[in-house]
Amino acid sequence: RVQAVPAAPTPRVEIRAVPAVPPAAPVPPIPPRAPTVVPLPPLVQSAREILRQILNWLLVGEQHRPRGVSVEYAVATTWLLRLSIVAIVTGIGFFLKWSIDSGLLGPEARAAMSTVAGVVMLAGGLRLSGQGRKYHLIGQGLMGGGILTLYVSMYATGPYYDLVSLPVAFALMALVTVAAGSIAVFADSLLVAVLGIAGGYATPVLLSTGEARLAALYSYMLLLSVGILGIASLKPWRLLNYLGFVCTYALYFASLKDYNRADFTVAIGFLTALFVIHAAIAFVHNVLRGHRATVLEAVHIVANAFLFGWAGYGLISGAHGRPYPALLSIGVAVFFMAQAAAMMRLRRVDRKLTLTLIALAGAFTAWTLPLTMEKETLTIALSLLALTFLWIGTRGGSAFLEHLAYAVYAVVMSRLVFMDMPSNFGPYVARSSLEPAAYWSAMLSRLWTFGTAIGSVAAAFALQRRRSPPPTPVFDAANDLRRGLPARRVSAALFWCTVLLFFAFVHLEVGTLFLMMQPFRLPALTVWWCLMALFFLWRFMEGEGREAPLFGAAVCFMAVAVVKLVAVDADAWRLSARWCYEVPHTAAYVAARSLDFAALIAAAVAIWAWMSRRGGGPVVAPVFGYGALAIFFAYATLEVNTLLRWRLPAFQSGGLSVLWALFAISFLVAGIGRSVRPLRYIGLALFAVVVGKVFLSDLRDLDAIYRVIAFVATGVALLLGSVAYIRSNAKFAVETKEGC
Repeated sequence: RVQAVPAAPTPRVEIRAVPAVPPAAPVPPIPPRAPTVVPLPPLVQSAREILRQILNWLLVGEQHRPRGVSVEYAVATTWLLRLSIVAIVTGIGFFLKWSIDSGLLGPEARAAMSTVAGVVMLAGGLRLSGQGRKYHLIGQGLMGGGILTLYVSMYATGPYYDLVSLPVAFALMALVTVAAGSIAVFADSLLVAVLGIAGGYATPVLLSTGEARLAALYSYMLLLSVGILGIASLKPWRLLNYLGFVCTYALYFASLKDYNRADFTVAIGFLTALFVIHAAIAFVHNVLRGHRATVLEAVHIVANAFLFGWAGYGLISGAHGRPYPALLSIGVAVFFMAQAAAMMRLRRVDRKLTLTLIALAGAFTAWTLPLTMEKETLTIALSLLALTFLWIGTRGGSAFLEHLAYAVYAVVMSRLVFMDMPSNFGPYVARSSLEPAAYWSAMLSRLWTFGTAIGSVAAAFALQRRRSPPPTPVFDAANDLRRGLPARRVSAALFWCTVLLFFAFVHLEVGTLFLMMQPFRLPALTVWWCLMALFFLWRFMEGEGREAPLFGAAVCFMAVAVVKLVAVDADAWRLSARWCYEVPHTAAYVAARSLDFAALIAAAVAIWAWMSRRGGGPVVAPVFGYGALAIFFAYATLEVNTLLRWRLPAFQSGGLSVLWALFAISFLVAGIGRSVRPLRYIGLALFAVVVGKVFLSDLRDLDAIYRVIAFVATGVALLLGSVAYIRSNAKFAVETKEGC
């Protein structure tokens, strides 16, 4: 019977609805990042704004172009007016010149005509300026032309034609100057001031007769400068200040073509007065109004000081010679320092102006020293100037002055390396210094130049190393650099510059000195290199951190000294392939070579002993110890071989064998006595070399008697070596037990 099996039930598959995934929200695009705009420092911004205003005034007659006025209209009206005024005044001047040459008018008529023309132009300009802004440009132009014409008239009336006395003429010109400044300030017209001043300076040029009247000319220029000073105290018209500065010095330097020795007092006196007035013009408005100086004022002050120093030096040097120009530099330094002290005393917080005054005081102070010497040394002045900047910067907390000092020091070091050293130690100078008197004179001059410059760098290193933050800032930090260079790196740079410059100078000086003692020249340089190696090692061992560069410098100096001995000194003594010197065997050359090798040996031994005593390490210290032995071995070998070659050629080979045998026994005994295994091994190896040399070379080359001496000496040395081992048998037993 077959029973049906029921089929397996079909599993139920439950299908659940999957919730719909909502679409992703659109990602908004990332807007492009706006470029980062780095704001300019306040000093740069103010300078740019001032220059922009000056440019606008030159183009359109105002610091800002008026609204609703096109560029074409502004430029055309401004420049057409200016050119017309210049043409009118120039025509008046040439008419007077023509009347002079033709003899048509007398001096009184010429002066009267120009005076009337100036007054009419001035009155017309004042009238038009008072009728609103429609005609104010024309009115200002006529006022400027009238002022210019009145300058011409007053100059012609007084100094030129002598129609009135000189005091009266100066009073009239002073009246015109005051009138021009007053009208310009009252009408707030820079154009009137510029045209008046330009005409004032052009007057002596237009009416020049070629006759030198320096006192009258300088007095006239002084009155013009006083007028500019008065305007500058009321108005910040820098263009007027710069125009007066340029015209004053241009006219002064042009007048020097008529200068002679008798005019010295007049020329230097008025130059000093002009310098003082223009020094005040540069910053009088800022001080009176409490505004801070900008870069433009600093440039103005520096340019004024430079031109005064240049012209004053030429006048004083030509009239009285040296060292009288130093009086000028001292006076200018005191002048600027007094101004800086007054700024601090009045608590005028203006870092740019104060630092400029202090820097100039330091510059002229530094200039005083080379002026007192027989020869000017710009390197000295720059080095002292850099030290002054650094001292003021560290004491006053000014990163700007510190960076300025570093820049000047870079110039000093460049001059020392690329200019002063070649000019003082070049081949021509070296040959001319072979005479003792000439050498010592030149050496004192070099010592003053290089000693002062290197001493300044050393003082800067000491100042930087011991610096501390100032208790209170002397100046406002807003006008200073935001951060300075790291003090540790600057101190390290100044240290290395001091040491390397000092080394280079002494190296060159020693090389020049020993040209008069030729055999000792190269050994003296070796001594100097070894001393420098010892100096760096001393600094390395005494330093707290034991900086690796110091030890590296010591190794480099020793290595260079060794290379110099092998490559330079040996060639100078003509070392031949037979290991002997070909130069004459004299006491001087023997002493020189002994000094050369002794310096290296002493330095290597000193380093070895120093590092061994101070824990220099089991690896580094023995290098110098064995190096000293190697140098001494080479010295003795070459010197004995040379001695035998010149004095006893027949025993040259045998004598060298005897010497090496003595070295071998010495190494062996010292190695056994001090338990220095490498030294013993060196002795044994040298014994092997000696035995091979005796049997393979000396037996063939030596005469009978010398063979006997060589073999006996070698045998005695070997015997002594064996005795040394036998006497120290207990020591070697301990070493054997320890596995050595």
